[in-house]
This record gives sequence, structure tokens and C-alpha cells, in this order.
Amino acid sequence: MISVWLRVIRVRFLLASVIAVLVGLAINWSQNVTISYFDAILTFAGVMALHASVDLLNDYWDFKRGIDTKTTRTKMSGGTGVLPEGLLKPSSVYRAGVAFLIIGSLIGSYFVITNGILIAIILGFAVLSIYFYSTKIVDSGLGEFFVGVKGSMIVIGAFFIQSGEVNLESVMAGIVVGTLSSLVLFIASFPDHDADKSKGRKTLVIV
Repeated sequence: MISVWLRVIRVRFLLASVIAVLVGLAINWSQNVTISYFDAILTFAGVMALHASVDLLNDYWDFKRGIDTKTTRTKMSGGTGVLPEGLLKPSSVYRAGVAFLIIGSLIGSYFVITNGILIAIILGFAVLSIYFYSTKIVDSGLGEFFVGVKGSMIVIGAFFIQSGEVNLESVMAGIVVGTLSSLVLFIASFPDHDADKSKGRKTLVIV
């Protein structure tokens, strides 16, 4: 059962968020030669929870909309196959997605209290985009844009939590990481073109 949950969370894709946090921490270390390990661990935990949430909710909504039953799965696309194969109940996946969203929000709220308004803006953007990503956002053709912004904000947020500032290096590094994340999503959307289009999605490939 654990292996099924790890599969639906898409553990290997969490590496993208791990890299984004590490980049933020690395820039802070290179400039300040200091690190708060407690804040770093909490940052990793919060970002991983939010990333797991969007993957779980994505699998849930793709199944409910009939997209994953029409796609051919690859290593990068077509969903995890957990729900079409009946390995988990859709309601369980949805509840887990919401639970991870709450966990990530609570950790983020701690940083809002300790670090202020910038983290509140990043957290608010993250929560709304995660919950509505697989429906409103993707249907509007903005999925890749939001993923790019998300990657940028993780780098900037991780750096800001450690240093208390935002500088050119953190912004530029964030743009690079966010762009790479967006391009991965773009490439992975090609095999799903027909299934996505038939169910009303507007990925960048379709547009």
C-alpha cells in the first residue's frame, strides 16, 4: 500500500521542488555563509507537502474528468494509473491531497508569522494555484505559466526565509528554475494532447 501512495504522489517528481529549495539555500550560503537548519528543514517539509498536494489533486481531477482513462501512460505523462487501475479510492486521493495542502499551509503560516508579508503572498499564490491548478488554471491555458512562477517563488522564498531579503541573484535563479519546470511540463503534455483537448483542457501544446 505504501508503494501505491508513493506512486500516486509521484515521489521522483518531488525532486524539482527539492532542487528549487536547494538553489535558494545555496545562494544564501554563498552570500552569507550561514544557514538556519530548523528553517531549512521546515521549508523542505512545507514545499514537499504542497508539491504532493498538487500531484494528488491532479490525479484525482484527471480521473474524475476521464482524462487518465483516455491517455497512454509514459514515464513523464498520462498520470500515475493508480485510480484507473482501482488501486485507491478517488475520495481517498482527494482527501490526502487536501490534507497535504493543509499541512503545507500550516508550515507556511509559521513563516508568515516569522518572516512577514512576502511569504504570505507566496503562500497565498501557492494554495490557490494548487487547489485550482487541475481545473480552472489548466483549462485557461495558464498551467505552464503557473508552474514557472511556482518554481521561481520556491527559490526566492527559500532564500528570503534564510536571509531576510530578496536580491537579483535569487530572482534570476528563480526564473531559471521556474522556466525549466515549466518546460518539463510543456514537453510532458505532448503525449496527452488528444485526451486533454477532448476534455476541455488548454495546455500550451494545445494552444
